[in-house]
Amino acid sequence: MTPLFSPGLRMLSLLTVAASLSVPLAAQSLLCVDYHGKGYVVRQVRGGDPYVMENGKLVSAVSKRCVLTPAKSFLPAFISVRNLDLVRKHRSNGDTGTDLNHELHFQANFETLDTLKNVFFALEFDTDQSGKVVLYYEIGDLEPGKSLPVELTVKLREDLGDGQYQLHLFADGAEVLHSQQSPAFREAAIAAIVAQRISGVKDAPPKPFFGPDPEYPNALLKAGTKGDAVMKIRIASTGIVLETKVEHTTDPAFGEAAIAAVHQWCFLPQMRDGHPVESWATMPFVFAPPAAPAKS
Repeated sequence: MTPLFSPGLRMLSLLTVAASLSVPLAAQSLLCVDYHGKGYVVRQVRGGDPYVMENGKLVSAVSKRCVLTPAKSFLPAFISVRNLDLVRKHRSNGDTGTDLNHELHFQANFETLDTLKNVFFALEFDTDQSGKVVLYYEIGDLEPGKSLPVELTVKLREDLGDGQYQLHLFADGAEVLHSQQSPAFREAAIAAIVAQRISGVKDAPPKPFFGPDPEYPNALLKAGTKGDAVMKIRIASTGIVLETKVEHTTDPAFGEAAIAAVHQWCFLPQMRDGHPVESWATMPFVFAPPAAPAKS
């Protein structure tokens, strides 16, 4: 198939996804590449190239023969995708109606509670003209509480059309959950992960498993107010959050920010006699205004 991107562009690569190996949108996946006639899991993306582990070493595996294949489970980590903007544009010759160029503009900020290494994303498109195609790009390492912006523009040789697309995020080759997935899909995936983690546990209190930090409220940025919020959280036997209540807060905006974050959390549920049970937990949150960017 003719590549959709301009020759020489290495920031973003195109994958052809064979119909027999395609996966439904929102399914957990591994990004795999054909390297020396064998399938390898892509562990990181560097300089636009996929890297795989061979004999204990990371090696470049440049290939157009790559696929998204089903995986058993997600990595128990969560990435907040903020300010996502994906725009497809094209310009035509008004006299002939010929398409001159097509562009894909992508930008987003990525945040996590965890330290995640070798993070990259894959955009899976279901196009009218080319079927399923995947564009992928490196993000880098994510540190807790630090927002990492990614912005790029790619010139394409043909329009991707208005079909669906799905964002996949990977860390060290394993797909992670993120805020752009539907709540129903995340709940099902979380339940499966939690069931694995609590297997064999007899008695234990509920514990936070993963989820995003509360965002500092925009309405308080100018004042730079510090504060806190204390939340009561009802946790299902599957680990998902069923209900939240603000017990105390120094400003209503802090309570709202805590609620918005906690509803994306996953807990390891309370265990009683080897069985997960519904429970309540009390959690405090401390808010401080974000530090001003350092002057160069």
